[in-house]
Amino acid sequence: MASGWTPVRVVRWPAQQQDRAWCAQRAIPCLLLVDDGAAAPEPGPTESVLPQTADEHCIAGAVDELS
Repeated sequence: MASGWTPVRVVRWPAQQQDRAWCAQRAIPCLLLVDDGAAAPEPGPTESVLPQTADEHCIAGAVDELS
């Protein structure tokens, strides 16, 4: 990717658990947004975990960190 950007996939947890596995298999950075009341998973090496209610500033910071 010569453009200098890195794709980051946003995954709703736990509803999209299969998407998390898909990202892990391909080493694609993944931002997990955890539903209220759901247990947050331990983040992998290319993941960040935030609550579903995180504000735009927190999400932007996590995406910047992943990319």
